Order: sequence, then C-alpha cells, then structure tokens
Amino acid sequence: MAYRVYLVDDDRFLLDLYAVKFKNAGHEVNVFGSGEDLLTALRKGTAAPDAILLDLIMPGIGGFGALETIRKENLAKASKIIILSNQGQDSDLEKAKKLSADGYIIKASAIPSEVLAETLLRLIPHSVSTFTELNLPSILEVFTQREQGFFLCVGPVGQGKSTTLAAMIDRINESRAEHILTIEDPIEYVFTPKRSLINQREVHIDT
Repeated sequence: MAYRVYLVDDDRFLLDLYAVKFKNAGHEVNVFGSGEDLLTALRKGTAAPDAILLDLIMPGIGGFGALETIRKENLAKASKIIILSNQGQDSDLEKAKKLSADGYIIKASAIPSEVLAETLLRLIPHSVSTFTELNLPSILEVFTQREQGFFLCVGPVGQGKSTTLAAMIDRINESRAEHILTIEDPIEYVFTPKRSLINQREVHIDT
C-alpha cells in the first residue's frame, strides 16, 4: 500500500535522504523546509497526507508550534504526526504527548530505513473489516473452513484483494485455533491473535 508522506525539516540533506528512502519504497513524498510551509499546504485543503514527519528546531515556526496550530485549527485530522528530531529530553517527549503526537523518533538513533519502518508501523491498520462490512460472497466463508487447498485471489490493483484476504484470515483467527503464517509484500494489516497464532513476514525484510 502506497502512502502520502510529508517531510518537514530545514536540513536539506536529511530531507533528501529520507525522501529517497520513502520514494524507493513506493510512497508519495512532499518536502517542506519550515513549519510555515507545512501549515500553508495543509490550509489549502488539498489531499491530506497519511503521515507527517516533523522536525522540532526550525527557523520561524518550529515543530511544536506547527503541531499546536494543526491541533488548534483541526488540520490533517486523519494524519499520523511523528516527531523526527535530535531533541530527546523528557520535557520534549512530554510536550509531544500533550499535543497528541503519534510517535517520536530520535534522528541520531535511527537510520533512514528504521525511520521508514517506524512510520509504516503507525500507518498499517490494526483492525480488519468483517465479511458483513465488505459484503463478501458467502463462498469465501466456505473457503475459510477448509484446512487444505490452494486459494488464489487475483484482480487489478486497488480492487480489494488484500482487504478480502485479511477478512478471511481474521475469520479463521476468530473461529478456530490454527498457526497462520503470512508472507506479504508489503504488510498491509496487523492481525491481533484471537484464537489463532499469526506470524507475519514481509518480503525483503524477513526473507
């Protein structure tokens, strides 16, 4: 699943470094050199990003100032906002929590691939739609009851293959005790064990 990500930092070198990492992973990236630039973009009301990675120390409006304005003006309501900064004092962490930041990453302790992984972890859905919500055909219910066989789910991009498979896996998870192993590229849902044990593996990272 491709996400739209806003990177906000006055360090052009780091912006480019993170941007390349996210773009190479198939995500859409917009970069901003200041809090003012970010707020201007958000106020235009165009498609909101899935995630905003926000530095704290920048000329003009810093990260906390931008985050406070975002919350006050109710901008980017559905976006995950992650602080990405070298500032790691307890007071900074507490302020980020108070402003409802969705994550806090210390630059010095995270290489770009780890920043990517930390961001995606916060974007992957932890709830799976049910058969009823998706209006799936009853034959798929039958398939989830079979303990052997080979099931292919095919179709064009964006037609709901991953969502359908996730619903089927979660139905098995709810109905009986099994050991389920998924091999995905990339992981698009995180399953919560109910009756089954579920191990998820991502191609290239775990293989």
